Amino acid sequence: MGRWMFLASLALLYSSSLLAQVKPEWKPIIGTWEGESICTVPDSPCHDEQALYRIKPDKDDPDKIVAEGFKVVDKRPQFMGILSCKFAPEQQVLTCTGNTPKRDIWTFNVGDGTIDGTLTIGKEKQLYRKISLKKK
Repeated sequence: MGRWMFLASLALLYSSSLLAQVKPEWKPIIGTWEGESICTVPDSPCHDEQALYRIKPDKDDPDKIVAEGFKVVDKRPQFMGILSCKFAPEQQVLTCTGNTPKRDIWTFNVGDGTIDGTLTIGKEKQLYRKISLKKK
């Protein structure tokens, strides 16, 4: 019985590691990014923030990426939500959504160790935030 459990555990670990493998074209964006998230709409509930994103493969869909978003307050990350993303390596553009009723679209242009992006909301795609991040 012990040997069977060992083999089952080994198979589970192997399949989990396959799911976590990073596509070569994703390597420039996978990791932890930190920087500024600046509001662009005066008199809105939005606040300028120090932001942190952990970008990684989606464990449930091998063709997608997730970005876990945090605001940093008193040097401590506070979880804000998860974005579902797709990366276009030819254009070096990461496009994400939080799948909210506000129809949020997060568009990030990937540079060499930097990501600059915007958040637009609504049918009219109102510019709501500008984001500037550096890889940690």
